[in-house]
Amino acid sequence: MALTQSSTRRGAPAVDTGRRGHRTVYALIVVALIGMHLRLSVETSTGAQVVPMYPLLLSAALLSFRVGNELARRAGQLIVVLAVFLLIEPFVSFAPESASVVNLLSALQLLASVLSALIIIAVCRTLPRDGLRKLFFGFWVALMVLALLESVGLRDVFTSIRDALYFTSQRGIYSEAARDIVLYGKIRPTALASEPSYLADSYMSMIVAVFLLDPRRGQWSSWVRLGLMVAIGFAIAPSLKIVFYLLALGIWILWPRTPKRLALAGVALSTVFFVMFVTFEFSLGSVLTRFGLGETGSFFGRIAVAPQIGLEAVTNHPVLGYGVGNTDGLLPVIDEAWQSSGAYARFPWYQGLGPSELMSNGFWWQWAFLGVLGGALLWILLVKILAAMGVEHPLRSIVCAWVVWYSGFAFVDPASWFVLALFVVPVVTKTLDASTVPSGAPTGTVRGRTGRTVEPRVVGS
Repeated sequence: MALTQSSTRRGAPAVDTGRRGHRTVYALIVVALIGMHLRLSVETSTGAQVVPMYPLLLSAALLSFRVGNELARRAGQLIVVLAVFLLIEPFVSFAPESASVVNLLSALQLLASVLSALIIIAVCRTLPRDGLRKLFFGFWVALMVLALLESVGLRDVFTSIRDALYFTSQRGIYSEAARDIVLYGKIRPTALASEPSYLADSYMSMIVAVFLLDPRRGQWSSWVRLGLMVAIGFAIAPSLKIVFYLLALGIWILWPRTPKRLALAGVALSTVFFVMFVTFEFSLGSVLTRFGLGETGSFFGRIAVAPQIGLEAVTNHPVLGYGVGNTDGLLPVIDEAWQSSGAYARFPWYQGLGPSELMSNGFWWQWAFLGVLGGALLWILLVKILAAMGVEHPLRSIVCAWVVWYSGFAFVDPASWFVLALFVVPVVTKTLDASTVPSGAPTGTVRGRTGRTVEPRVVGS
């Protein structure tokens, strides 16, 4: 018996499980995934992004017709407050070069990125978990097949296609073959993305989603599948980013469920991070040398120099930061960090590059842009919005996104916020599909002992 509607909780959206409607939605989600992977953007002749990752944003815009009313009903007022805050923030931070049309465009891009993530979350809430899991697994398989074909003899073909895709892009295409051979023993594939790290983001996102949506999550079979998928990904397209995704996944799984345990965990983690930061300058050199990363300015800009830049920015403008998107205003701080740390001496070819090339750490970009008060306000609003959408433990998903952002994101771009959606979807998707309904079981709502309508539990959720 086909399940046509699930209204398991007051205010929960009706779920159309008709195959035709689902196929359209799944197709648009695939477009979003492709947009997140390729990161194609509409740019000006100077390289400024007007519409970042337009396939992803276009897909989200079309999906909004499906869930826009529901999203507005649940969190409309909070979203309006968030939009107003983001759009006026560059003009009230009072940092050098903050109040400009360019930064207003960045604020609009950030708002569009946040909304795209919220729309994807809301849409996934209406879909069967099993269908989503199969879609993400299929996309992972496609990425691995493409990467394997590129690695075993079709590199020239993939390079030609990639050159055509990014012909008008001012960002450039990754060409550090020598670096890859030194660090990984081979030239890494990109599966048509502009650089290997984007492929790592894509396939690790799919691995995390497949694991968290697994109805048998926590059983040995789910761990074996996770290990095999990670091992295959690393063997075909190795990347340091894998570590950050696995760390975030560990935090997601072990997240404390009570306020007291959460507070204790917060104190413990704060202590660990403080000790790590205090010893950072003393251990960095040996770590870089040990893993061969001392010869990569990319690693330095993502991991090593970012804390220094972020803390200096927060010290200079603690309340509202330098303003959303104000990379030009932050450039002197970034230059000084690279100069004082000796990074320019070690990587002289990085001198003269723009702020985005010198720092690509989404976690520290957010605090540099927004300051302590602005950052806190943003996340308080987002916690409330996610809670209004029915997300369990929204702070957990946010912290997981922060961990992944540390590996190299821009904060204002849609890919950064897709990461947040990745960790939210498994705890907001509560619909039933045929695979979770026992044979002969009635469809519809479930009554508890008190007669109150309760939400059906999906196995492993």
